[in-house]
Amino acid sequence: MGHSIHAKSAGFAWKKAVQLVLAQGKLVFDGPKSLREVLGVVTEVADPQFVDAVVATHGDRSTVEFMKKNFLGRTPVAAWGYSYGMRIRDFDGVDQFNAAIKKLQKNPETKSATMSFLFPPHDDKHMPCIVSLDFKVRRGKLFAYAFLRSHDALKKFYADVLALGALMRKAARQLHVRVGALTLFSVSLHVYEEDIPGLKSLFGRINK
Repeated sequence: MGHSIHAKSAGFAWKKAVQLVLAQGKLVFDGPKSLREVLGVVTEVADPQFVDAVVATHGDRSTVEFMKKNFLGRTPVAAWGYSYGMRIRDFDGVDQFNAAIKKLQKNPETKSATMSFLFPPHDDKHMPCIVSLDFKVRRGKLFAYAFLRSHDALKKFYADVLALGALMRKAARQLHVRVGALTLFSVSLHVYEEDIPGLKSLFGRINK
């Protein structure tokens, strides 16, 4: 059975995601790395744009900025050879973001405003953790749905939400609609064992 998380904003979703992994995560080994993992987690964040007190106090600002540049910019991440922004705006010559916007402008309730980030011929260095992103306009709001093969609950979760929220805001402005909820489908939600000592200290402070 899968697990579901519902939260108002990125920080509170982050807290719930880490608590879930700590409470129910199973030990697995991905090569030399050991991690605690929960499979099949669905997270709905009602306001993915909002920087709440949890992120403002305990998040890493540089991680958030890196992830926003990763999604909104077109400079490749050195270790990957690409960025999400490149896959979104110039995927082998295709601007998937503009294509999705045009589909939604032509047919606001289309089911085809979907962007794919996998490129097997070039992903031997690093397979994207976020495999696809889908936009839906319903009831005057833009909703987004992201499918993640791998999701670091501690280090990346809140930054992923805020970066995707920024992309949603950009799309919503072009479509003249409001930003709705972001839903994440995380196949492997995990925390690396080496990060757990610091994690317990961090979330002890958050819970005070």
